[in-house]
Amino acid sequence: NQHGSIVNKLHLNAFYDVLNRIYTDVLVQTAADCNEFRACATMIDRSKLENVILVVDRGYENYNIMSHAIEKGWKFLIRIKDVHSNGIASGLELPQTAVFDMDINLILTRNQTKSKKQAGYKFMPTVQTFDYLPIGSKEDYPISFRIARFKIADDSYETVITNLDRFCFSAENLRNYIT
Repeated sequence: NQHGSIVNKLHLNAFYDVLNRIYTDVLVQTAADCNEFRACATMIDRSKLENVILVVDRGYENYNIMSHAIEKGWKFLIRIKDVHSNGIASGLELPQTAVFDMDINLILTRNQTKSKKQAGYKFMPTVQTFDYLPIGSKEDYPISFRIARFKIADDSYETVITNLDRFCFSAENLRNYIT
């Protein structure tokens, strides 16, 4: 460009099978149309793979992606922003302890009524994409997952959201997978 800076013209989104060391899907977007959340949901939906554990980083912390994986029958492990940030964890009632591993059951809704608020429903604003609750929907969407926070160094913690069974994948196992 005229100022001499580098500009990305394309954005590559990819699914990689770590066990077989191959890419299973890619989606290329223009810089103007780049939406990693949409790309991930699209690749989940069009995949023919079974017995998948989708492992994604903080940039994919999103109820829509979790729901696409759940609807596909996939498991997921998503590293998320810590509890004191502005991510999913900050909107949940979590223990005040440094480490925890707990189940979360939410009902997502587009209707912000007093009764739903009092019942603990999670409101999904219209600016937030959620494919299973279109804008104006009167329906609700139940979602269940685990949130675990564990120590990874002296003063450092990691927080993840998953739907992996805790009896097969303890918090310690999860820590080993992402560190």
